[in-house]
Parts: sequence; C-alpha cells; structure tokens
Amino acid sequence: MRLLFIHAEDFSYQVRDKAVENPEPLTPELERGSAKNALVVFMSVEENDTDDPNYVDYVADEILDVLNKVKASQVVLYPYAHLSPNLAKPSKALGVLLAVYNKLREKSPVPVSRAPFGYYKAFDIKCYGHPLSELSKSLSPNIASAQAVQQVVSRDYYVVLTPNGEEYDATKYSFKPGEDDLKALVEKEVLKRELEGGKEPRYIDYCRKFGFEWEPMSDVGHMRYGPAATLMMELVEDYAWRLANELGIPVFKIRGHQHV
Repeated sequence: MRLLFIHAEDFSYQVRDKAVENPEPLTPELERGSAKNALVVFMSVEENDTDDPNYVDYVADEILDVLNKVKASQVVLYPYAHLSPNLAKPSKALGVLLAVYNKLREKSPVPVSRAPFGYYKAFDIKCYGHPLSELSKSLSPNIASAQAVQQVVSRDYYVVLTPNGEEYDATKYSFKPGEDDLKALVEKEVLKRELEGGKEPRYIDYCRKFGFEWEPMSDVGHMRYGPAATLMMELVEDYAWRLANELGIPVFKIRGHQHV
C-alpha cells in the first residue's frame, strides 16, 4: 500500500464521474466533503495488500502515528490510484480501504471520514507547509508480519535458573527457605514491587561488595564497575562467547548499551 499524507488547513472534494466500471454506490454523504485541520491520506491499494485483520491494524496504526505527530482534528481517507503501478483489482481495493476505514474509526481519537472509491473527483487542498505536513509511506503485509514477529521475540521473559540447571518461570517460582534475597530481586525486577518502607534489597549490598555500583554522574540505570566487577563481567563475557561459538552456527559480536 502506498500512502501520501498531507496535513491540510483546508480540504474539499466533489465527485465528477465514474472512474471504474462498477464503483461503490454513491450516497449524498460521499458525493462531496470538506474538512479543516485534517490529515488527508491519499491511498493506493496494491496487488499484495490484504484485508487480514493484523495487516489492517498495522496500516491503521501507521496512519495514527502520523496523526499523533501533526495533531490534526480529523482524518480523511482519499482513494488515489496514482501512487503505484501495481494496483489491486477494484473489488479487492475497495474491501481493503473499507477495512482500514472501519479500523481507524474504532481506534482514532478524532473523527474519520472518507471519499468514495471508483470516481473521478475534483479537490482543493491547502497544505500547512510545516516539516511534517507532507509525508509518504510504503506498507506491505511482509513488513507487518516482520514487525509482529519482532514484537513477539523482544517480549520480556524472566526465568529462575537453579545451580543444577533447572529453569522456572520467574512469575510462578516457589521460593524455598533461605531464598529471601532472590525473592526480593524477583519481586523488584520482574513483578515491579518495591520493598516496604523504601528499604534497599540486600543484593545491593552484595553488588557494592564486588564493585558494582550505580553511576551518580549519569541517569538512572547506568552502572560503574570497579576492578573486581570488571573482572567478573569480562569472565562472564568470555564464557558466554565460548558457549555461543559451540552452537555450530555463525556468531557475530555486537556492542551496545542497555540499562541494568
């Protein structure tokens, strides 16, 4: 799908004539329209587009993302076949457009309207001209699927790993006597519960003992490693690297920064 976004100060259109053999039925509501401070979305439905709910939701979210940035008062969907050389058949295109329209009406915080499909239309548009007032996007079901997979893969999942190699879901783990510190750690980091009275969990003392400390000169979450802590981190990194190379698949190192 190809989308052209115009943040319009004023927009209006009027139907002139049929553009396809069997356009959608024309109603007085669709025959003409106007809007102010509108995000006008010119849409071309392509051959590989589909009305699958996941894809429709993805397209709607992409439109809402632009809407949130430009702060328009309404959205107008405008079928526009001139953005792509690989157009879907009219019946399919109309189905996809209606699916996106209905999904937007469910999710949008502002009113959503549309121009009719299958007609030549005269229109007037006055673009605001700010940096985000003219944007374009190219969407496809493949991109939507890849993003859905990425979201699933990147979902947080915590486990408790015992010394003998057993693995338990951290949210369902039954803590044994003597595991009070582990319980405090899981409740704070996994369940996001704070200790009563604002107390520090005891594992913070263990971290300080070996040189793991918060860096006061940076924002929350950045660590400072003393000599012992640095040695421990390097040993863990070397061990992890050896294990990764034993997998029998290509392994590459990357380096970035994350909050601890």
